Amino acid sequence: MRKLFFIASALIIFAGTVSILRGNEGEVEVLWPPDKTYFYTDRVTLVLKLIGRMDRLLVRKGDTVLMDKAVELRGQEGNPPSSSPFCLNLELKEGENKITIAGLSAGRELTKNELSLFFATKYVALYVLPPKDYKIAYFHSSEVKKLCISCHPSLNKALVKVTSLKDSTCLFCHRSKVSGPFVHGPVAVGDCGVCHLLTEDEKSFVAEKPIKRICARCHEEAISGWEKKKYWHGPTATGDCLICHEVHAAPEAFFLRKKTNTLCLGCHEEKASGRHVIASYVFGNTHPVLGNSNPLRPDRPFNCASCHSPHAASSQELFVLDIDQGRLGLCQACHKK
Repeated sequence: MRKLFFIASALIIFAGTVSILRGNEGEVEVLWPPDKTYFYTDRVTLVLKLIGRMDRLLVRKGDTVLMDKAVELRGQEGNPPSSSPFCLNLELKEGENKITIAGLSAGRELTKNELSLFFATKYVALYVLPPKDYKIAYFHSSEVKKLCISCHPSLNKALVKVTSLKDSTCLFCHRSKVSGPFVHGPVAVGDCGVCHLLTEDEKSFVAEKPIKRICARCHEEAISGWEKKKYWHGPTATGDCLICHEVHAAPEAFFLRKKTNTLCLGCHEEKASGRHVIASYVFGNTHPVLGNSNPLRPDRPFNCASCHSPHAASSQELFVLDIDQGRLGLCQACHKK
């Protein structure tokens, strides 16, 4: 009986010890963004709170490991586990993104967090609208600012107009906005105030809507010319230049978000087969829509914009040339013989 008593006592003590140890185990608390939120940008900042004893932080997007980073959060002997804020810039793909965040200790996964974030793109028809149960999330708000102020006291300073990129307050968090082969003029000099409201608490910081009003400050001649045309392309009609253009730093010329044909096919999926133009005796199977140079602009590749204006035109088909002979007139511009 005494032996059983000692065994039971040992089990109780062991269970209590395990409970204490597990209470000190690390966990990751997601401070921002909330689960099931959507964004109109492809970059999101995760604000995490790392609590307790752990040695690694693991972040996945689907099956892709975004971060596997060593962290130092072990409490000293006899002291409670430490806690620390942690930020991670995350790039989203179009549509839904499943994010998994977990702390690890000696290779063992501790408590795990799962987020569903949605990148609502205006240039891919399939992802224009987020799921019904998702809510939009704004990073620039007084609520989120409270999470950041302890590590970034500069947020208390008023945002000011600058003429040098290195002096821009925004660059501290938005360095990715200046990375790319094609950098927009205001971004290149760090003058964010050209397009954004430099105030303390704005959800979007956009100075005017529709966006074309901001663009017109520098591109008035081009925009006024398009408005005189009879037919407008959808994005032009909405006045939202951001549907096709990345206004900070872009991977393609003319600040396009993607290559021209890829961008167009985001909405015009029915043209993806490449058999867009009718077959003819000249080309046999079909007219090429990619791979050649543009006969009207030899310095540019042949693509959708070689025949169609991405903004506005005099013809319903948005042909790049003002012609009276219909489609035949456009063909003859290149095929004069």
